[in-house]
Amino acid sequence: MTIILILLFTGQFQNKIDSLNIQIKNDPRFDLVLQLNGLFLQVGLVDSGIALLTKFEPVVKPEERPEITFHLAENYMYQGRFLLAREKYLETVSRYARSEIANDALEKLYLLETCRKDTVLLVRLVRCLALRSGEPALCRDSLKNLLTTAAADHAYYYLGQVEQELGDPVEALTAFSELDRIFPGHNFHHVPLMSAELCVKLGDKKKAREILEDLLVRDPASIYAGQAREMLKKIKP
Repeated sequence: MTIILILLFTGQFQNKIDSLNIQIKNDPRFDLVLQLNGLFLQVGLVDSGIALLTKFEPVVKPEERPEITFHLAENYMYQGRFLLAREKYLETVSRYARSEIANDALEKLYLLETCRKDTVLLVRLVRCLALRSGEPALCRDSLKNLLTTAAADHAYYYLGQVEQELGDPVEALTAFSELDRIFPGHNFHHVPLMSAELCVKLGDKKKAREILEDLLVRDPASIYAGQAREMLKKIKP
């Protein structure tokens, strides 16, 4: 019975992959390429995803290229080819510094630096994050198992994001609060902004303003401070 279920599961994915391949041949859209890469990752065909992204990286629209480059780095990361992953993350940051995804690349570079002496732990965290888009609940549970490891700061950071994606703002805010408490000098600069958004969602505008005002005092010249000012304008006392 188990074998039959596995075959059915594999067959369903293969049908989706074949269908997307046909669509991409007729209409090589950026979103379809990323969708197909995601399916490749889910069935363990990482090399196929790398080949796909490598093929389309030079030919997509300029505004789409940063995300293709970033996902190529992600594929290398998932495969355990950390030097190649680092090169692609650095390329994302250096060539596309103005893109939104450059910050994500910086976070992954920080992750590589933090865990470079423990590649087993790094692989565990990467495998957890690979579940994020397809099985977020499983990703959440896997991240919780890493909260007592040397990668705990990253685990709390990504746990907060996953909890938010799962529609639990209380647990998301708790994860970010624990990150701030246990690792007060962390480099996850988006945490105050995300925490403030969660406070607003939970109806605590006063706390949201306190978080944003504290960010302005600590780092008034950063790009995050600029975002904090924009958020404060929208939060009425």
